[in-house]
Amino acid sequence: MYRCDSFLQVTGYEGAAATVLSLASGGTSPAATALAFSGTTFSELKLTEGITLPQLIDKFKETVIGEVNIERALKWAQEQQAETVVVLTHRLEQSVITAATEGLQRHNETNKTQTRLVLCGLCSRHLSVPHTNNLLVVLGFQQRTPTVIRAFHERHF
Repeated sequence: MYRCDSFLQVTGYEGAAATVLSLASGGTSPAATALAFSGTTFSELKLTEGITLPQLIDKFKETVIGEVNIERALKWAQEQQAETVVVLTHRLEQSVITAATEGLQRHNETNKTQTRLVLCGLCSRHLSVPHTNNLLVVLGFQQRTPTVIRAFHERHF
């Protein structure tokens, strides 16, 4: 179990569940869809109406999570006409951020879209983050993390 914040004592599962519940509740933009990467594929995590934070944390703990594939997530977003892709993981590596930045730029240029990407390393710190208008990189987890990600999803910034 990873602790993401020594002050709040939030685990990766807890941080991910709080963020997903925030995004799945709708608002001014369409609600987000939760996907879990496992092995060489990913699947949609079905969120039932009224699911609680503890239930979602348990659901994450039961899900076998695999390597994040940004290209695959962007392709899915194109097929589903999703405007924002949010990737939550325990740890981000510098190489993932660099590849995601390049992949997002290539995706948007090729498809003439403005897809936005959020990379959130719930337990990550001290990485170099490139500046691009369609990419938000969140390192670590704090109480406001779900609110910031949701505001980006809703294009408040």
